[in-house]
Amino acid sequence: MYRSCRTPCNPNSITTALALLLCTALGCAGCDNVNGPTPRPNLTVPDGRSLSILDGSGGGWTDGGVAPQQDGSPPPPPKLDGGAPPPPPPPKKDSGTPPPPPPPKDSGTPPLPGDYDYKQHIKWHTIPSTGKSCSVASYSTFGCDVMTHTKSPYYQSDIMTQVHETQHFMAHENDGATAASDKFIYFKNGKGAFFPEPNIKTQDIVASIKFQGTTYNTYIASRPTQKLGENIVDEWRAYLTEEIAAIQLAQAKGQTSGISGLVLGGVEYLYYNACMLHALQTKESSYFSNPQGKAVFAMLAEETKLWTVDQGVKKNLFFSLTNQKALATLNDIATGASQAHIRTTLRSIYGSTWTNRVLGFK
Repeated sequence: MYRSCRTPCNPNSITTALALLLCTALGCAGCDNVNGPTPRPNLTVPDGRSLSILDGSGGGWTDGGVAPQQDGSPPPPPKLDGGAPPPPPPPKKDSGTPPPPPPPKDSGTPPLPGDYDYKQHIKWHTIPSTGKSCSVASYSTFGCDVMTHTKSPYYQSDIMTQVHETQHFMAHENDGATAASDKFIYFKNGKGAFFPEPNIKTQDIVASIKFQGTTYNTYIASRPTQKLGENIVDEWRAYLTEEIAAIQLAQAKGQTSGISGLVLGGVEYLYYNACMLHALQTKESSYFSNPQGKAVFAMLAEETKLWTVDQGVKKNLFFSLTNQKALATLNDIATGASQAHIRTTLRSIYGSTWTNRVLGFK
């Protein structure tokens, strides 16, 4: 039961104002308005806002329970009750480990007119995926690409040896698929290419080799009569495969240096294959009538630069001594007096724009 002060509600009256104060102290409901409806008590809704209901007005929500003015004067400013909470600050950027860099774009697109583009000369061959599962975290993206396009992958020994040997197994599974029994070399994503097997043997390129690297005795000196496609070219692809896998695994883990255990055969075999081209030019020049042979060399050379050199060696990603040896080999190819015959051969086959872009000499 609410009490009433029965005081006229003249908003301009000092008496009314004093009476209202007294009314409030006594717990009255308000006052009688001689000219209008009587305000009923302010009711409070659960969220703390006040709901003033005027007789005959239909009621309504009001901020802080402020009754509307009735004498035509402008309404007072609403009370500041804190209003809506300020918008939350923008979320902070994730401070976690940054994602690995995106893989480099495919090589082979010539940036300058007159450049050699192996993709314009190579004829691709597609091999199907086996559909077998493969752990990218263990083998890398490219490692799994190779493992799942080989019918009988090699699973013994360490991961790098597995992808290296599996690359050999893939080549053997596809060699001889053409009438000419050409050799198969893999690119990626199920694409590869056949190239003609040279007639000369390993012993026929020894005179062109002026630098004996880490694998010279194993693959050159001890295999004098082996075919070059199976030996020199296929080993280049296998070594390059394990280097790409190692780089991708390091990038995924955020590793920035210290990859050990690899001889960087990609760089070494780039040189041995260049020596093979020099020997072919002098002893079997008809070999270059087939564009596949020279296109395959260019493809592997550009992949070596793209991955082993640019993503690995130049970023000091491998063991420091390995990085230094690889850079010394590349510098010798580009500037060494003893390698002038190699530079002459490569310029005559691919042009100086390509040799400058890929190997650093015109």
